[in-house]
Amino acid sequence: MAAPQPRILIIYFTRTGNSKMICDNLVAEFQKSGINTVTEAVVFNDATPGVGKYWKHVFKSLFGAKYQLDAEPVNDPRQFDIVIFGTPVWSWGLPPPVAEWLKKRNFDITRTTFAAYVQMNAQGAESCIKDIEKLIKAKMSVSIISKSGEFKNRSNIDAKSVEFAANILKAHTEHLQK
Repeated sequence: MAAPQPRILIIYFTRTGNSKMICDNLVAEFQKSGINTVTEAVVFNDATPGVGKYWKHVFKSLFGAKYQLDAEPVNDPRQFDIVIFGTPVWSWGLPPPVAEWLKKRNFDITRTTFAAYVQMNAQGAESCIKDIEKLIKAKMSVSIISKSGEFKNRSNIDAKSVEFAANILKAHTEHLQK
């Protein structure tokens, strides 16, 4: 008898639309395998494109400013077999709105497979992933890093998303066998 299809939750935060693009790619890829995926955006309305907003949040992040989400988290990650986090890097680390979302939720580290995709201009992706791991108290089974320039060629991102989705499902199968 085949194992039941995993329940997947993708939590993403976007300022420019890149995290949403990868989220949509992953949803489409999982749907090809008949897997329904739930998505949830981290809602922080002040995170809009623009150089002024960018620098405002760089300085706020660097100086430890408090962030308030514009909507409370909706989904309980403990109800999912796979939880995927998607985020850009802010000030060489995890964006404070994502950290706030993570602090408001609990995670089942024994049954859940975790994955993350991170977009960056220069550096900070590894520390961003470590920040997520620290907040959820678990390691990522799979992670992927994309540089901003890659988004200029949609076929590169599409191919990376297909490979990432396959690696997540493989990691989940291995997690179940432990």
